[in-house]
Amino acid sequence: EALEAVAINGMVPDMTLIFDIDPAEGLKRAAARRGAGDSADRFEKETVAIHQRRREAFLAIAEAEPDRCIVIDASADPETVENVVTAAVFAVLEKRMPVQRKQTAPA
Repeated sequence: EALEAVAINGMVPDMTLIFDIDPAEGLKRAAARRGAGDSADRFEKETVAIHQRRREAFLAIAEAEPDRCIVIDASADPETVENVVTAAVFAVLEKRMPVQRKQTAPA
């Protein structure tokens, strides 16, 4: 928490999307995205245990701050994840800036 406080310098986002996936599956996907000659980046080189601890930390933040954090099941197919993200973002925007809908007579 102390490190986070320094990193954010008192600024807190209105909304945080947390893409949750089993670390082993996430690393498998990252490896599949790499080109033949590309090497793993520094995050991909970390152990599954480190990724699991990081995942648990993010989920703890989400549990502690449910009004700000939205956990997205990133193990779903990309289209489903996209739809969930879109719905979540629009739901938050709707709460913050309600759209004034015009009533129109049917044509």
